[in-house]
Amino acid sequence: WTEWLQKFDCRMRVARRHVLLIIDNCPAHPKVSNLSFVEVVYLPPNTTSHTQPCDQGIIQAFKRRYRFHLLSKFIDCIDNHHDFKPHVLDALTIVKRAWDEVSVSTIANCFKHCGFGSDVETVADTDFTADEHVITDKLQEVLDCDTPVDEVIEEYVHIDDCVDVAGMLDSSEIAAIVKDKTRSGAEEEESNDQCDVEIIKPTRPELKAAVKLIESHLLRSKDGSNHLSKLHGIERFIDQSFSMRQTLLTDFAM
Repeated sequence: WTEWLQKFDCRMRVARRHVLLIIDNCPAHPKVSNLSFVEVVYLPPNTTSHTQPCDQGIIQAFKRRYRFHLLSKFIDCIDNHHDFKPHVLDALTIVKRAWDEVSVSTIANCFKHCGFGSDVETVADTDFTADEHVITDKLQEVLDCDTPVDEVIEEYVHIDDCVDVAGMLDSSEIAAIVKDKTRSGAEEEESNDQCDVEIIKPTRPELKAAVKLIESHLLRSKDGSNHLSKLHGIERFIDQSFSMRQTLLTDFAM
């Protein structure tokens, strides 16, 4: 942070521009002296939830969806008698899906709540996925306890609210961290090699059979026919992906 801010100040000095940078009081943002063209103004303590739109519900909506879909994968593994071992690729796909499900209205309401715009509305994250009740019911069966599953999910969603994400370390703590990393470096490299995700490439018949199976399910489900066009689009994509021939050197005119 200090190095970046000093370089940014140098760039603004070259451009002859004066900049006001408003930032929070995170310990990772210590005060930096000798700045000529950048003035840093720190927000008052404990005001993040009142002044930053993402903390008005956007982050909460995203985290709720991410953890909800993670629970869904966990339940799927239980149903299929598999060990639950999510990897980085799983996390990335869930992140993409969770963010896509955060609605425009939720984001707009969060910004309005911070004063960006007029007619402030109550921020309510009600645009959840329609299959939430299915997962909560199955999770209640898995837990097999008297605690309501909604309370369990809420506790899970807020599990890291009190986790420190930044802090100032003294020299002895930094030295201990460096020693631990040096000692365990070889072990980490070995474990990383063993945790490489193997992406299995399905064949065209396997994919077509899967599409046919999903189509059969949609035709037998209430309102399932409304999703047939999306499924047919996926089928066209599969056909196109297998019809694409790899470009060869001989394809180019000499």
